Amino acid sequence: MIVFQTILIGLVFGTQSVRLMVAPQVKSVEVRLDGATIGVAAGEPWTIRCDFGKAPHPHELVAVAHDALGKELGRARQWVNLPRPAAEATLLVERSPQASGVLTARLSWNEARGTGPRAVRVTLDGTTLAVRDPRRFELPACDARQVHILSAELAFPEGRTARADAVFGGDLGEETRSELTAVPVVMEPGSKLPALSELQSWFREDDRPLRVLGAEDGPFDVVLVMDPEAQTILSRESGGKGGGSPLADGRWLSDQRLVFDPAGRSDNRLFVGSVEPERIWGDDQAEHVVFSTHPPAEFVTSHLRARLANFVSAPAVTGGQTLAAAMVTNGALAAASNRPRAAVLLCAGTHSDLGAVTPADARGYLEDLHVPLVVWSLVGSAEADDWGAAADVSSARRMDQAAKQLKNQVAAQRIVWIEGPHLPQRIRLTEDAKGASLAR
Repeated sequence: MIVFQTILIGLVFGTQSVRLMVAPQVKSVEVRLDGATIGVAAGEPWTIRCDFGKAPHPHELVAVAHDALGKELGRARQWVNLPRPAAEATLLVERSPQASGVLTARLSWNEARGTGPRAVRVTLDGTTLAVRDPRRFELPACDARQVHILSAELAFPEGRTARADAVFGGDLGEETRSELTAVPVVMEPGSKLPALSELQSWFREDDRPLRVLGAEDGPFDVVLVMDPEAQTILSRESGGKGGGSPLADGRWLSDQRLVFDPAGRSDNRLFVGSVEPERIWGDDQAEHVVFSTHPPAEFVTSHLRARLANFVSAPAVTGGQTLAAAMVTNGALAAASNRPRAAVLLCAGTHSDLGAVTPADARGYLEDLHVPLVVWSLVGSAEADDWGAAADVSSARRMDQAAKQLKNQVAAQRIVWIEGPHLPQRIRLTEDAKGASLAR
C-alpha cells in the first residue's frame, strides 16, 4: 500500500524532502517523526518536507496511509541515522511438528555483492554451537521454562560482517522474538545483573515500562578514527608502507583479515575508520556523506601503536573538516554490532573542524546510541579542542596502557535485550537499577 521512495542514508539532519509511493486506493498519507505528526500529503507528488533538526540524531519516520473515509490501509517505517550495514542476516526458530518438539533454526543472509559468508559462528546463551549447515540446524535440548538467546555472526569477504539474534522460551511459549533492541549497561565493580524477573522493572521508554527478554556478556567492538595530524605521525612511523591489517601473530598481510575466531576464543574487534568522506547524491539531488572503515582486526593491548601505523599509508588530506562526521558514522557502526562498544578519537595537536557536524554534535549523537567516546592524544595529555580532555598516548607504552584501560571499561558492559524496536535515546534506567548505568 505504501513505501518510502526516498531512502535516507548517511548523515541526515536539517530539512529534507521525503517522497512516498502509494497504491491507487490511498487518498492521504500522514507522516510522523518520532511519534509526532509533521504533515499530511493528499496527492501527487506525495512529498513531505521533514525537519530533522540542526544536528544528527536517531529518528523514526513513519508514513500512515488512509483511504477516502480515513481508514488506515498500511504503514511504512524508516529508521534515520541508524546504520544499515552492507550485509544483513535473519534468524528463525521453529518447533518440529512431531511430538519430540525439536527446535530448528534457519539462518538467511544478504550481502551487498551477493557473496556467501566465509565464516559463521552460532551461539546459544553465549556458548558456541557446532553447526554443519548454518542455513538450517537443530538446537540442543534446553530448558523450555527459561528464555534463551540464539545469535549468529557472519564474516564475508572484504571484512563485511552481519549479525542476527532471536529470543525464545520462557513465557514466550511457542513464539520467537527477532525484533529486539540491544542496550549496553555498565555494571559497577562488584555488581552484576540480577535475574530476568528483576530486570523487568529496570527500563522505561518515556513513562512506559519495557520488557526485558534476556541479557548477556561477550566480546566487544571498538571503532577508532584518527585525525589528519595523527595519520601524518603514524605514516612517518610506517615509512608510508601501511594499508594492511594486523593479525593476531603480528604478521602484516593486506589480503588477510582477522574478523572473528569461529571457535569463540577471542573476538574483540577493532575497526579503523576513515576521516575522508565519500559523497553520494540521491535521486532527490540530496548529498549524503558516508565514511568507510578497514576490515576489522583483533583488538589488542600490546604493540597497538605499531599495529595502527600499519593502517596508514599516507597522511589524510581533509584538514580535519569532517572529523566530527566521521566519528558519528563510525560510532553508528559500533552500535550496529549489538555488542559492548566504544569509539576512540586518536588526535595530535589542535585543529579546527569546519564541517557541518560539530564535535558537540558528534558527542551528543554517540551518547544517543550509548557509545562511550574516548579521546587519545599522540602529543601528550591535553584538551583536544572541543573534544574535551585527551589521554596521553604519546609513547608505545602509554598507548598500550590506555588500550588495557579501555578494554577493562568496555568489558564492564552487559547487553540487555529489550523487546521490540526502540529509539536508543528514549530508553532510560529506573531507580531499581542499582549498581548500573547506561553506557555513554
